[in-house]
Amino acid sequence: MSAKQDSWIAILLAMASALPLLYLYIFLYQKYKLNLTEILKLSFGKAIGKMLSAVYMFYFFYMASRVTRDYLELSIGSIYPMSPIKVIAILLLVVVTYFLLFNISVTLKVASILLPGFIN
Repeated sequence: MSAKQDSWIAILLAMASALPLLYLYIFLYQKYKLNLTEILKLSFGKAIGKMLSAVYMFYFFYMASRVTRDYLELSIGSIYPMSPIKVIAILLLVVVTYFLLFNISVTLKVASILLPGFIN
C-alpha cells in the first residue's frame, strides 16, 4: 500500500474509534441534561467523580497545549521562519482568548484586522 492509502486507513480507523465515544457523550447528555463532570459525580459519587473530572480536565489541557505547540512549530517551520515563536504564540492566544470571551462575529472581525499582518 502507498502512504496515501495508509493515511486514509488511519483516518478511517480514528473515526471508527471516536464515533462510539461521541455517541456515548450524546446519549449521556440527552439522558441527564448535565455536563460531563456533573455526570461523573452523579455516576461515581462525589469523591471519585471529582477525581475523574480532574483527570479529564488535565488530559484536555495537555492535549490542547500539545496541539497549540504543534501548530506553532508548524507555523514557524513553514510559514514564518524568521519570526520568534513567542510572538506567534502570543498572537494566537490573544485571538483564542478573545474568542472565548465573546462570540464568533468578534473573532471574524479580529481575523480581518490581523490577516494583513500575517500575510506579510
